[in-house]
Amino acid sequence: MWKVCRFGAAGMFAVGALAYAGADTVEATNAPHDDVIVMLDIRAKSGGGSACRNDVLRQGVGGVNVGTNALLLGACHGAVAMLSANHALAYVNDPAALPWTNAQGDVAHITLADTPLRVPIAFIVRGGTPDIATALNLQLAKAAALLHDSYSGLELAGDEAGGAILKPLEASPPQGQAIGNGCGSVAAIKADPVIYQRGRLNVYVVSPVNGVDGGTAAGVSCFAEGAADIIFLDVTASLDFTLVHEIGHALGLVRPTWGHTDGLRGFRQAATDEPLNVMAGAKELSALYFSVSQVVRMTMAAESWLNQPSASSGTTLRQRQSAVGVVPLIVACGCPETVATPDCPALRKDIARPYPFQAVFADVYACAVGVEATMDLGCSKAVQVTAKLLQGAQPAVGSGKWVSLNPEIVTAATSEGSTTEGVITGVAEGVGTVRVWGDGSWSTMTVKVGKCS
Repeated sequence: MWKVCRFGAAGMFAVGALAYAGADTVEATNAPHDDVIVMLDIRAKSGGGSACRNDVLRQGVGGVNVGTNALLLGACHGAVAMLSANHALAYVNDPAALPWTNAQGDVAHITLADTPLRVPIAFIVRGGTPDIATALNLQLAKAAALLHDSYSGLELAGDEAGGAILKPLEASPPQGQAIGNGCGSVAAIKADPVIYQRGRLNVYVVSPVNGVDGGTAAGVSCFAEGAADIIFLDVTASLDFTLVHEIGHALGLVRPTWGHTDGLRGFRQAATDEPLNVMAGAKELSALYFSVSQVVRMTMAAESWLNQPSASSGTTLRQRQSAVGVVPLIVACGCPETVATPDCPALRKDIARPYPFQAVFADVYACAVGVEATMDLGCSKAVQVTAKLLQGAQPAVGSGKWVSLNPEIVTAATSEGSTTEGVITGVAEGVGTVRVWGDGSWSTMTVKVGKCS
């Protein structure tokens, strides 16, 4: 794990450091002594003219020196994201709120939230599961430390006021049956308010956990089933970082390769070739981190559970905890890990770390799914459909998953042994939606089921 050090770390500098005399600065108005990481989109001098510079990373104490004169934005995108271990991530992408002029010495004042963003989490233990107190406490401690040390600005809590994490609720036998062993039970879980709490990440502690490929897993997120707030965890698997890994999925780290970073270029590994990023799919990890871009996406990206409606009011967790009226999002994030968009950094964008880069050559992982948009289907009829997995215009590798969002009208199942084929079956008259996944990216198919005899 990593932590920004105030003194002696390569590349560290305080606001106003002589190495960048006359440059513009970003200051945390209410955290002058906190270590911070700042990601900037600016316009700056380049050669005899100027250029847009996106995702510039700086580290400092109480703020950072931009390292150059940030010019009037003009046609360039402008944004400031400030990461701090003890405060929710602050993000400004309104050009009118950014102070950059063509003169030197501009200061962007960023006010951090008083606290981290509190992420409520609840644990529900199915009856008959072996005693899990020690293992669950270890998972929680690892998750809390990793989120803190990665400057995520996220804090696991019992509720949005920051209460203590709830003691595990042991489900009664009927409820335990409804929980099941994996994401196939999402509908039954959501139908029972005793075992499902909207507005929290619901972690179901069972053994074994059904994996996405038909085997078992230490943990699984039900993001693909439209239930990012549902996680299954098998603490008997003795993998200490499974909980925080699955939380990463719930907060939108799902593509490419389902959000797993082993095999992707630009992520860190040990000298033994062991992957060190917490979103690697390896069975166990020794030194761990979230990249800066992963942190930004977990908080800011539209697909993160933090930005999905999670209350009867239709509000999101970030909206409910924000002190300001407008909660900005980043959208249209790039894929794979090397692609940045104006408002969203490349997944691998990161500060310097004392580990080597991953040396492997990445496969062409799927970033898009091609499937027919609509289908007419007879009641009780089953049809096999094939999807295309793509990265740009290239055929791509990846694992497919077919999920019906309206199983009372149409069911969907992934064909056994296939990564691209699914079976669609009409159940009742009506119009349903099938979500077709490919390595974490997805497309939808509208299925109209005819009258049943």
